[in-house]
Amino acid sequence: MQVSPATAKNNNEIIIQSTIDEAFIEKAEQEAFTMILYKQSDFGRRWNKRWGVTKERKARLRKITLPAGGLLVVVSIIASFVFHDFNFLILSVLTLMLFLLDYYQDKIEHVMQQWSIKQSKKQAKVCMGNTRQHVPFLATYQINQNNIIYFRAHNRQKNHLWTRNFKGVAMQGNNVTLFFRKWTTLSPPIMVILHETATDFHQAFELNNIDYRIFEKVTNENKK
Repeated sequence: MQVSPATAKNNNEIIIQSTIDEAFIEKAEQEAFTMILYKQSDFGRRWNKRWGVTKERKARLRKITLPAGGLLVVVSIIASFVFHDFNFLILSVLTLMLFLLDYYQDKIEHVMQQWSIKQSKKQAKVCMGNTRQHVPFLATYQINQNNIIYFRAHNRQKNHLWTRNFKGVAMQGNNVTLFFRKWTTLSPPIMVILHETATDFHQAFELNNIDYRIFEKVTNENKK
């Protein structure tokens, strides 16, 4: 199918078309999964950076907290029996809980990471929705100052699927762009756009003051 490039009908409207097939959806879903997982992991990276937490500092701190925590538990239990004060026993239980959390920190982080991967894959599938049932089709996005309108042409029928406010922040991959309410949110994407050429949307982003980031550039910068 011959697809026309992104064209501006007038100063306030842009039309972008892309041909979507099964292979395209597979790549787009994998990209969506990678971007969602990165965004969830970025929350932890920002938290650690804010509080100056590094692997080296955590390792040094653990050498102190583990023996100190164990000693405090023992002392608190003995004090509770010697002074017949259950406040010491409560303190020992709380200290023991913190001690166990610290001791099993690596395992807890691994479990949380696996959960994050599972949720990211689930969200990526939701992003693709039922598009596989309609491939191949022509996706058409009509963008003006306030709205984006999505049409899907399949079996010679062009259907209007949705009209939404063109706002938020955008993370761009090669085949898919995910919109979020803001960069710091952990909530799922609020809008998904499929495209053959990501740069086709840059003019629309700039005209509508959409803050967008190219995923490949973001990951490369963090590797430095």
